[in-house]
Amino acid sequence: MPCTFRKILPDLDQERALLQAWQGRGDSTALTALMASCQPQMRAMARRVSRSHTEDLLAEGQIALIEAAGRWQAQGSVRFFSYAAIAVRAAMLQARCRLQNPVSQPERALRDALSGRRGDALARQAEAALQVAVIDDTLPDLSTPAAEDIALGRERRRNLRQALAGALRPLGRAERHLVMRHLLRGEDDFERLADGLGMAPARARQIEGRALHKMRNALLHAGFGPGDLN
Repeated sequence: MPCTFRKILPDLDQERALLQAWQGRGDSTALTALMASCQPQMRAMARRVSRSHTEDLLAEGQIALIEAAGRWQAQGSVRFFSYAAIAVRAAMLQARCRLQNPVSQPERALRDALSGRRGDALARQAEAALQVAVIDDTLPDLSTPAAEDIALGRERRRNLRQALAGALRPLGRAERHLVMRHLLRGEDDFERLADGLGMAPARARQIEGRALHKMRNALLHAGFGPGDLN
């Protein structure tokens, strides 16, 4: 392993300091540094799970990694990625199943919410998250205009999916919990979700709205516009 690469990896104490900063203060800079240190293992795991969907699985694994950072507790000399690996791999395997079957990516409902389509789309979000077909990854001839359009569409969706995962990182724990479970995972009993956080449903909806506003701003900053959420 090159020396230049070793230098960017935190040691055990530094890694724990990053985790404590994230858990204790919601320090998004600490979370970003922690995520960056895990990227080589994440990418290697994604390639082992599926070489044809590596970037998609990597984006899904990043969400699982953020969740693991919120749950982490020190366990002897166990490194963070070793602690998180089971959850990350499970998330990647679930994503591979979705990508290999004619169902939509789970962020469909989140994209609806971010673009302002929050009425019926949210009421039927679990249904919407299962009914949009994905484009086949097999492209017969990239020299044709139609195939080029398909390839560009796939690349655009991949970039957006990574941007959505990145936009989750700065959110507070309650914001992230609501966005991921209500919109990304289809848990539609909002009162139960709010109760699990120890707050009234009205307050939980306010927090979710604030989280979506932050994510919209993050996507705009990353160069995405409202049209990219359609």
